[in-house]
Amino acid sequence: MLSDPTLSFKTVSRALLASIGVRAWSHTCAFLGERELSRVEPGLGLPYGPDLKVALVKQTTYSDLYTDPHAADVSSLLRSSWHRTGPIGLFTEFTGRFIIVHTESDPECRVWEEKKAYWRGNPKREADDRARHAAQERVAVTADSVDWSEFDVVIAIENAVPARITRSHPGVLWATLLEHHRMRDYSRYVQAPPLGYDLFLNLRYGPNPRSWGRRLHVVDWPYNYTRPGVLPKIFGRPSTRSASSSEPFSVLVEDNQDEHLAQTLRSGGIRVMEGRKATLGEYLETLLAADALVFPAPRRPLGGLAMIDAVSADLALVGAPRMLWNPYLLGPKAFATSAAAACAAVLGLAANPELRLALLEEQRRRLDWFVGRRPWLQIQAAASCVARPLALHTKALLSPSAAAFSATTA
Repeated sequence: MLSDPTLSFKTVSRALLASIGVRAWSHTCAFLGERELSRVEPGLGLPYGPDLKVALVKQTTYSDLYTDPHAADVSSLLRSSWHRTGPIGLFTEFTGRFIIVHTESDPECRVWEEKKAYWRGNPKREADDRARHAAQERVAVTADSVDWSEFDVVIAIENAVPARITRSHPGVLWATLLEHHRMRDYSRYVQAPPLGYDLFLNLRYGPNPRSWGRRLHVVDWPYNYTRPGVLPKIFGRPSTRSASSSEPFSVLVEDNQDEHLAQTLRSGGIRVMEGRKATLGEYLETLLAADALVFPAPRRPLGGLAMIDAVSADLALVGAPRMLWNPYLLGPKAFATSAAAACAAVLGLAANPELRLALLEEQRRRLDWFVGRRPWLQIQAAASCVARPLALHTKALLSPSAAAFSATTA
């Protein structure tokens, strides 16, 4: 029995209000996304080709993403990630390079120190982070040892490259991002980029209630940047199951679901695969062996990164958009708001390969626009307004202009 029912009521009330707020946000984003998608011209591709030179940079103190700047191929780079797939599409769609740099004392390079507060009362988190920092020190270089002028665009996570260096390479378009929205400087960077930078990548990937106030330097850029078919290509797998396959239909259940969901799916004859793995590589291998990702009733709001990976791997999404901060990849035909509805939807996809292929094609279209092409068209628009000469200005454009994109969006 709860010892403080008043405190319990307050806690439940706050959770309920938060849930209502997320659902309202998700509903609005879904509406805006559908309206925008209906206006997208067919055949609108990336504005830049494989000759675009992009660097992704992090400091040794960044405890996520890739750890091997000397990886022989994209698969090895992806498998070296501590946790998430991140912007792996930079290395499949463009000429990308990953760099780890030592920390600098410049104020703009020290925003990471805010995260040390997470160590308080959590010795395991502190020990893990310190071990990762030490491991990355062994493969890091100093920021001033890199010839940044060889790149067209540099994405320096949490201002990894100090302004005194970015300013000495004016031909580069400099972008930064923060690990999450809760960091103190997030709202400040939405108003103006930090010292020495041109763009702020905001970790969203579609139109939302704040789009009308979005400044040109802010780019709707997801933490996981990818395009359709990227994960199967990296791992050398066929992108879709054969329509005549006799293998049992397999699903992954999103982590934040009630155990009742897996039981319901199994009782319907559906194979539920174990998604919790020791490494990212193992998880992605499991993902590529599944047919659907199921999430009808999330217990907490979701950012949608698992959905990005799933669509890139050609899994069908079956779930509810009501608790998604970014609901853009889930088409109306895949909605399921209960375990029973999700089971029925999965069984329907298993019995009808044509229906499944149509759903996958719709998801690819959504991923290609909201995650793949839309961010680069915003970057193109922002770069066109940078007064100093950029290497990016000399790149041949492979798609309609940013002006046409601006007319399409909210």
